[in-house]
Amino acid sequence: MVRPDATPAERAMHRDTYLTNLAWAAERAAAAGVDILIEPINGRDMPGYFLSAQAEAHAVVQEVGASNRPGRSSADRRRARP
Repeated sequence: MVRPDATPAERAMHRDTYLTNLAWAAERAAAAGVDILIEPINGRDMPGYFLSAQAEAHAVVQEVGASNRPGRSSADRRRARP
């Protein structure tokens, strides 16, 4: 959770930590043949949740760039269903 009044520097620090942790988890998940799924939650329903928009989740996926698609969002998963 990120405080609503977090400074840009604090948000950047949270984002860096999130990306580092997600890349670490993706590497271990890939070794087990597993994908990772992240889900943004709107700030109205979950104030302070780090990812609050689909565009943010997609940016995270691109930035981490792991081969097992870490951070694939729940919307991506719904579109992939037959």
